[in-house]
Amino acid sequence: MFNFSMASRFQMLKPCYLALDQVNYSNLDLTLLNLEVTEEKKHEAPKPLTLLRLAAKVVVKHEDLVVDSIDYVPSHLLNFLMKVAIESSALGAVTIYVSEWPLEVMNLRAICPGTERTLFSRTMEVDMAMFIGLMRREEVPKRCKMQCLDLQGFEINEIFGRVLVGATPMLSLKKCHRNAANLSKRIAKYTSTKLQSICGDAFSTSAAGRLIVPESRTIFEKKIEQYENSCIYVPRGKKLIIKVDHLDFTRDYNKICIDYLITGALRPLTPCYVQATQFGALMGSQNQENIMYPMFGLLGLDSETLCGLNLSSMPTTALQFVIPVLYSFTNLKAFDMGLCNIDITGITRTRSAHRSQLVGLFSHFNLLTRLDVRKNELTGKVEELLEALPNRLEFLNVSGSLLNSADLQYLPKSKHVESFRELRLGALVGHCDVSSSTFMTCLDELSTSAKNLTILELQNNELEDSQERELEVLVPRFPELKSLDTIYNFMSEDALLKLLETCAKCASIQCLSFNILPVFASETSVAQRRINFTQKCDDIVARYRHRRELSVVIVAIGIDLIEVPR
Repeated sequence: MFNFSMASRFQMLKPCYLALDQVNYSNLDLTLLNLEVTEEKKHEAPKPLTLLRLAAKVVVKHEDLVVDSIDYVPSHLLNFLMKVAIESSALGAVTIYVSEWPLEVMNLRAICPGTERTLFSRTMEVDMAMFIGLMRREEVPKRCKMQCLDLQGFEINEIFGRVLVGATPMLSLKKCHRNAANLSKRIAKYTSTKLQSICGDAFSTSAAGRLIVPESRTIFEKKIEQYENSCIYVPRGKKLIIKVDHLDFTRDYNKICIDYLITGALRPLTPCYVQATQFGALMGSQNQENIMYPMFGLLGLDSETLCGLNLSSMPTTALQFVIPVLYSFTNLKAFDMGLCNIDITGITRTRSAHRSQLVGLFSHFNLLTRLDVRKNELTGKVEELLEALPNRLEFLNVSGSLLNSADLQYLPKSKHVESFRELRLGALVGHCDVSSSTFMTCLDELSTSAKNLTILELQNNELEDSQERELEVLVPRFPELKSLDTIYNFMSEDALLKLLETCAKCASIQCLSFNILPVFASETSVAQRRINFTQKCDDIVARYRHRRELSVVIVAIGIDLIEVPR
């Protein structure tokens, strides 16, 4: 088995947004027009450098000039110098600017507005240069006035994230406070107080001590020895906040949870701490030694600033410990609890209690707009869960969950239907108690009620040619639909071409994703079949691209073909 992906305009451009992604659906552009590079542009001569950029390139190569630029260059040009230092990989200059930044805020997204989010994806480069700059603040204590290092808008690699979370609280502590025994007791007291306020008498001080004190003391002893001669200088009465978007950890999971707990417990004591707006407690099978650890990690987060939380793949037993802690995260806007094996379908005491627990939790999420509950057992309970949410959802993913006809009948009538911008209904038909007729009836009703729907995903629903004919009628009824995903269904090539032509006639649709059925044939005939089908798709797109009132339709095709020996 091998895969072909179509070239040129027919590249795989299937939008795959997650619950914690920030998406502007109104200005969403899924076309490839901005990505197409003509042969003329490829051979076009590079634009000449400006005198300012040439001067900046010279400055960032010499550390003495970098130091002088902080004193003599106007402050509005410092951002430009920092940008050139990052683009030129002048790590020494980056370190100096971070350690002696004369402004209160260093906003990296404002400094590098056009830089990709993957700036920190490579380890031991810009990330470590910035961290070393933080530790060098002590050498020039009166020069650096930075109180906020804003890294929002960039993806933080796991090593850099671990260093930020695990090292900054200890490095910003005064040496007189670096006592492992006293700090571990402080952590245990913080944990027990938090848990008692959340869970009542279920967790005593002694229980928290038995779980937290030994491990936190070991961590403190190692860090005190490791950072004995290092520190992050922060003037008395001042704070240094390091803001990041999203932190996910998969390795050393238990240790990271304790690090987050330490960060939260020491926040009143340490002048430097990390503030994450989104957190992923990704708990793999190898991290299930103690189901209490996710709860400890969440206790260390700042509930007022956290707006996105990913608990996907967390075991149900761990989730039950975590849910009481989540009541304090009232500012959540995105919540992912997919693949958690949640089962609230029965009438047993345990399942009823779990269902009541989730309903009560959802009722506290006053700002939630994005929810992912994929691959859970929710048969007949979708209405109860969604009606508990005070706010209207714009993103809902129930793909692969066990639903029934009542759940699908509810969606077009729910209070959220007018606010839906992205709806994922994959792997329902043939996977749970949902028939093709019920599924298509749901889509029919959604076409009249979900007027703002922008992305619709219908993957793996055993859709055949008869359903394609219904889609031809339904798709034009969605006035704002920009992307339709029908991958892993059973529609013939002729049906797919008709669906493509229907989408091409719609002014809003920019992307259609589908696959053609596998065939058993020789390699030559398979290749010819691919070429012929590609040409037919190209002809349809070209036919409607010339109409100015229509958007460009981009077809993304995943062709799974089986190679048969000659």
